[in-house]
Amino acid sequence: MICLDPPLPSSTKESLSISMRAAMHGNPRHRWFDKPVQLIVTAEGKLCSNAEHSWGDGICMARWGEELVKEIKTPTYNLKGGSKADFSEITFTTDEDLDSAITLAGSKAGEFQSVCARHY
Repeated sequence: MICLDPPLPSSTKESLSISMRAAMHGNPRHRWFDKPVQLIVTAEGKLCSNAEHSWGDGICMARWGEELVKEIKTPTYNLKGGSKADFSEITFTTDEDLDSAITLAGSKAGEFQSVCARHY
């Protein structure tokens, strides 16, 4: 799962602590905690990851790390770019009940994020 984070507020100075918070929980509305691996790309160009901690998912993260190191040492990608990807927008249709449930879940996630931000 790829999570694209919005830019930091202009008053926020980028730091290791800010990057760690982005990786751990960020804005919960931009995270998928039911997924084994999340690759988080910040608007400032940082890459973080967040992984579920079961043994099977740990193997996946270890392999990903090995592949990253190998690619950094001996790049195989085309620096000039490849073919253009074809994307189309996905439109979701919701009703009032679902909209209310999403708003409530967002509020609860925001409360949880506030608790995490105070302790980490």
